[in-house]
Amino acid sequence: MTRHKNGNTIEDVMELLIENGFDGFAHVLRILLNEDIKLSSFHNLIKNKMLY
Repeated sequence: MTRHKNGNTIEDVMELLIENGFDGFAHVLRILLNEDIKLSSFHNLIKNKMLY
């Protein structure tokens, strides 16, 4: 599992792109998709709790 250095996903992604260029693009996409999944899961949990 990837650990982000400073806890700020956007800064981590930008740092990866600056350091690695497009060679790091697959890793950047993986990070962003994981963040999207976490946010979607969180929103679904909130929505489901409000329905009960």
